[in-house]
Amino acid sequence: MVEVLAQITTQRSQDIAQKGFAFGYEIPQKRIHPLIKPCFEPILLIAEIKRASPSAGQIGAINSPTKLASDYLNGGAGAISVLCEERHFNGSLADLMQVKNAYPKACILRKDFIQYPEEIEISYCAGADMVLLIVAMFIDEDAGFARFKAIYDECLKHGLTPLIEVHNHNEIDFITPLNPALVGINARNLHTFNINIPAACTLKNALPHSRVIFESAINSPHSAFIVGSFGFDGLLCGSYLVEHNNPSAAITALKSAINLSKKQKVAFYSCVFDKFVKRTKPIIKICGITQLDNALEVTKEQTNGGVDMLGFILVAHSPRYIESKHIKEIAKALQTLYPHILRVAVVNDKPSLNEAKALYEQGHIHAIQLHGLDSKNPQYVANIALKDALFPYYVVQN
Repeated sequence: MVEVLAQITTQRSQDIAQKGFAFGYEIPQKRIHPLIKPCFEPILLIAEIKRASPSAGQIGAINSPTKLASDYLNGGAGAISVLCEERHFNGSLADLMQVKNAYPKACILRKDFIQYPEEIEISYCAGADMVLLIVAMFIDEDAGFARFKAIYDECLKHGLTPLIEVHNHNEIDFITPLNPALVGINARNLHTFNINIPAACTLKNALPHSRVIFESAINSPHSAFIVGSFGFDGLLCGSYLVEHNNPSAAITALKSAINLSKKQKVAFYSCVFDKFVKRTKPIIKICGITQLDNALEVTKEQTNGGVDMLGFILVAHSPRYIESKHIKEIAKALQTLYPHILRVAVVNDKPSLNEAKALYEQGHIHAIQLHGLDSKNPQYVANIALKDALFPYYVVQN
């Protein structure tokens, strides 16, 4: 991705040298539409108009950006992100102006690889309300912070809302002097181009004084549910929405999922992701607990740093089956003696799943393990059985 990023910025510089900061498009000399600030009540969902990307290739033709923007707004999107980079994403400033002219009261983000302060006035006059600023483009350059700050200050001068994109702690340290109001954490590592959701989620703790948007890797309501459990103030979603056959419904589902996770105050993902990212010890789960004495015995064990999770099998034909009433007894004792240990119900059919849902709602377990519920389609439960109740869960194939 470093090579791709360098290629994008080099080609953009060449295009600007040949066509100007407006890339050859006719931009109004003065701004026509009023500035619209992003609204974070209750969360900000930024829906992206994105035709292609270096990682995914062609995503969608999007013959009518305004039609897609309409679908997004009807679904409850709080802002529209318009990708304007031409060579790798097939976007343009023309798309941005078209969308803003059609929906002047909508908040519009210019998603681009902004390199020069002069591009901010162009963005302002074209109708952008927000501008993405990517730290990775500047952090390794000589005088990179000065260049970045000049662009950032130009945004503030014109009243635009800068969305500063970071990927790691070094980039957060880079922007700390700015005390930014809004930061986006991108789950895609620009050095490897890999997605790392746990690292991105746990990175939010390093930004206690900023509103934080989660970017990339949103591909289902459940992924939005995970993001919501970390307290993100919003998310930016592109490919999933562009490819969806009903973008309006997809946005409604994403917003419902993230709001539900905030309401439930889910602790499972934050506990597991923090351990996964730090990797100070293996994550240990002991499954098949059937008695309180068993549970207390293993929780006292401190080998490799101690037990992190206990599993309770709700499948009736399993030799390690445990009834719900006994899980409740064990959960009560563990909550008092070992509240840090996560309690997981293991299921593999609809009756056991329903039983686990009830235990979760009552606060006796923290998560549901879907163990080979459908060997032909291990995501069956994720897509169907849990679609109306997005509890913490993970899938284990047989």
